[in-house]
Amino acid sequence: MHSEKFTLVIALCTWIFTACSSSQPVDDTRAGVQVKDLLKSKNYQFKAHYATPQGGRQILLTTDYFLRVSGTRVEAVLPYFGEAYSAPIGPGEAGVNFTSSNFSYDIEENKNRWTIIIGPRDTRDVQKLTLTVTGSGRASLHVNSNYKQAITYSGSIMKAPKAGNKHITH
Repeated sequence: MHSEKFTLVIALCTWIFTACSSSQPVDDTRAGVQVKDLLKSKNYQFKAHYATPQGGRQILLTTDYFLRVSGTRVEAVLPYFGEAYSAPIGPGEAGVNFTSSNFSYDIEENKNRWTIIIGPRDTRDVQKLTLTVTGSGRASLHVNSNYKQAITYSGSIMKAPKAGNKHITH
């Protein structure tokens, strides 16, 4: 049942991003090359604009939430909405918040669309992150957790801010 919901969520997100991409003319060839270079460099940031919990409605995020990939490190600061299977131990565990320096990073390209699968090995909660990115920089992030229902975020990809700068660049 969970795999059917996951497939439905991914299909829905893909359809939404395809529909949004076609409504705004963008030079996907040039933009796609830039996006591809960012993803392969492992020096980018996903800025979350919306969160969609399983079985819930899309929630507009008004604060800067992100997933940052910078070389040998992955950092996430994202809110969580949905059902948790166990209570968080500390205040930093309420959302999807972690920093990992031991993770797998696989990237697949399919017609100016990329799927990145990140598997943090040194976090308790997060099992797998699936980031789907279009040539225009629109993106969807699906988070699988050990202790919470899966959640999907939609937003955009951009170059990561310089070291020491915790704020999102616009």
